[in-house]
Amino acid sequence: MIAGVFVAGGGGFAEEWSGGKGVVPVVAVGGVDRALAQRCAAAARKSGFDHYSVAALDVAGAPADLVPITDLVRPGRWVLVLPDRSGAVLTTARGYALAAGGPRFHAGFSPGGQDRARIAFHRAARRLADRFPDLPDVAARHPVETPVDRGPHTLRQVELMRELARGAISPADLAERWFPVRRAAARAGERTGEPLTTVLDRVFTALDDRSTDPALRERDDDALVTYVRDAVVRLSGAASPGRRGVRRHRDHLRAQLNAGDVADPVAVKPNVVDAPGASAPL
Repeated sequence: MIAGVFVAGGGGFAEEWSGGKGVVPVVAVGGVDRALAQRCAAAARKSGFDHYSVAALDVAGAPADLVPITDLVRPGRWVLVLPDRSGAVLTTARGYALAAGGPRFHAGFSPGGQDRARIAFHRAARRLADRFPDLPDVAARHPVETPVDRGPHTLRQVELMRELARGAISPADLAERWFPVRRAAARAGERTGEPLTTVLDRVFTALDDRSTDPALRERDDDALVTYVRDAVVRLSGAASPGRRGVRRHRDHLRAQLNAGDVADPVAVKPNVVDAPGASAPL
């Protein structure tokens, strides 16, 4: 009976098996839906398999069946285990599923990286909390662990944001200096964690969309300055208490983005998203 080996009493994975493996939560309503089945299939292929051992959790002592990856969609609570037991997926009746495994498994299940999958779940948990009240707690138990990159080009982008926020440079100066640094960071392979990644992307988009018409450029520049000032303030406190991984982000970000450097902080508007490329608050 594989359920007894892989599933703990509280509905998560048994620590004896999952210890040392990456565990990622995903939104899943009603069992193994089509999206979850596709991710499970991709994980199996990356691991070199074409089937799972699948056992129902709603039936005590249910035996496991060998199910091909082309036939995984099914309602209800299930545990799906790879033949070599290197990866598994556990569905619940509470709006989410858990996936656990090593790097090869997650190369298929979480192709953008485990932290990116966790970030997506954290956002969904906030959005769906009224419908599935367990999701915020599940998100808190699976924090984002990727630290902010301290590469020199990334730090220079952050410093340029600070300079614009405190009025040391103009939007035109930022536009002139930003793109070479951005390209250098990409060439060096520097990576960032959320929420800094989103901020840098939106500043890039705002600069890229900056109008060449002087009459419209002033409007774009005002929106850009407002967004950057607000982003600096929000990044300086971008964590919730009790979440170890997110606290780690806060510590890195506070070292790089000092809210005291913002010019006229009283004038900063919270949750400003009207800069070009900024479609939603962080």
